[in-house]
Amino acid sequence: MEIQKEQLEKVINEIKSNFHQGLNDENYFNTFIEPIKILNIKNNKIFLYGSSQYIIDSLNEKWSNKFAETLNKKLNSNFIVWFTNSVSDNNNQQTIISTNYDSGLDHSFTFDNFVVGSFNKMAFAAGQTLFTKKYFNPIFLSGEVGLGKTHLLHAIGNKYLQLFPNKKVKYITSDNFIRQTYNALSNQNDEIEKLKDLYQSYDLLLLDDIQFFSRKEKINEIFFHIFNNNISKNKIIVLSSDKPVNQLEHFEDRMKSRFASGLIINISKPSLESIKNIFNSKLENEEHSFKFSNDALEYIARRHNDDIRKLEGFLNKIIFYAVTNLPPNAIITEEVIKKNIDVEVKEELKSKGFDFDPNILIDQICNVYGVEPKMIKSKIKTKQISQVRHICMYALRQKFNMSYEQIGSLFQKHHTTVIEAITNVEKLLKKDENLKNFIENIYRRL
Repeated sequence: MEIQKEQLEKVINEIKSNFHQGLNDENYFNTFIEPIKILNIKNNKIFLYGSSQYIIDSLNEKWSNKFAETLNKKLNSNFIVWFTNSVSDNNNQQTIISTNYDSGLDHSFTFDNFVVGSFNKMAFAAGQTLFTKKYFNPIFLSGEVGLGKTHLLHAIGNKYLQLFPNKKVKYITSDNFIRQTYNALSNQNDEIEKLKDLYQSYDLLLLDDIQFFSRKEKINEIFFHIFNNNISKNKIIVLSSDKPVNQLEHFEDRMKSRFASGLIINISKPSLESIKNIFNSKLENEEHSFKFSNDALEYIARRHNDDIRKLEGFLNKIIFYAVTNLPPNAIITEEVIKKNIDVEVKEELKSKGFDFDPNILIDQICNVYGVEPKMIKSKIKTKQISQVRHICMYALRQKFNMSYEQIGSLFQKHHTTVIEAITNVEKLLKKDENLKNFIENIYRRL
């Protein structure tokens, strides 16, 4: 059935009107939804207008599937909806490849918007090898939450489909794979064999967060079968985990051995300089007239120096506030951010009895000692970790007058343990001038 552009425009306007009724934020609707219009129709793709790169990214992430689902239901069609600001879409570097199956890929995650730094350049290079004749298989990517593993998996899948459109690609999270497998196992009609056949048909399988397979023996058994079959047929598998292979708990040794048989890459915590580069790169892709002061950039980088995902979310919050509240060409300062954008965070901290974010002080102390903040909040009791933990407790008590119970809740320690730790630091300070200067330095930086 041929659908005319006028008919599509009518349906798009109806969808906008319906969404308007469900939104409580008039500013958001007027800024994001109201300007939407059809730019182009190409095969089964509809390109809709977004007024800036930030708005385009936000619409593609939150609204493209909703528009497509509602539109296809009304018209009994099978359109893909994509937001852009290019009439022909020829300016888009990333080509959208449609498939007649669910690839699970998010087209907004590409290599074009993946920022490479010293902390992730090896992972980026590993992904690039998959498009050559000489590649490693499997690839195992590890790194803490929020460091870009999911973005990289989607970027690999999107690029692979772009270069090899006749190949089959599947991205899936471990949670969804587990759910699919349990559903198949509960069915008596050979559904599990059909599931195996399906996953064995993929030329590139991207599995996110495999650490959640821990303790799931049946899931591991089925995936091990799929894994061996696909690798033996030179089909590519890329896995991600928040833990290195040798730290995966409750996995059979044979599985860990197979995971390690290709290429293992760890994505480390980004440096402050890398965080600034990522932030500046994100800003360059935004089409707005706002400027950030140096103190604002420094504040944002220090506030989110261990989680790129949170950094992007915080940037989105800032841009949204600026678009809806500030005049064009306004300068966004640290004061503007603290006063208007960090309000929710402050309220959350106050509800827990804090007048500030204690993690800022903890992060700064840990950074000097070269210790991960999560380690001093763990049960590790090595001499170095214990010493840094005690210094943090002392500083929180002295600088911010936190109660022993509040400090204890941060470190999961009894208040008597906190009192003992602080007393030990007080004794040290009487004979260690360097430690005293160090703590005073931290106070000044805050």
